[in-house]
Amino acid sequence: MSSISNSDIYNPRPAPVSVGPPAADPVHWNVGDLGALIVLGLPLYLAVGWAWSVDHTLGLWVSCAGVFMILESWFSALTFLQRHRENSLTLGRRWLVFFSALAPWLLTLGLGVVLMLGLFSLSDWLLR
Repeated sequence: MSSISNSDIYNPRPAPVSVGPPAADPVHWNVGDLGALIVLGLPLYLAVGWAWSVDHTLGLWVSCAGVFMILESWFSALTFLQRHRENSLTLGRRWLVFFSALAPWLLTLGLGVVLMLGLFSLSDWLLR
């Protein structure tokens, strides 16, 4: 006869799962990282100034989207640097990480702007 055991390899007991979130580590940044934030924000300030001169609603949208884009990229880069413990990187390498976090935003938004301007130009040319 077979013996009954407390464990079944085909129907194991569920593993214990922690209910609470893991402890959050603080994000450490230095003066160079803050400088990267300011320098990466300069094109945003120029775009917002131009957009406000064209239309105030456009200026509001450009400033809201731009602030989100810059801050999200900056915090993503800081989190990457902290998780990979890359504190020994030179300033140029750290800035490269910040630019790498910003590059997808620049590519997609730049492509969107080019497509919109192309459609506006095409409609102006067709409606002459």
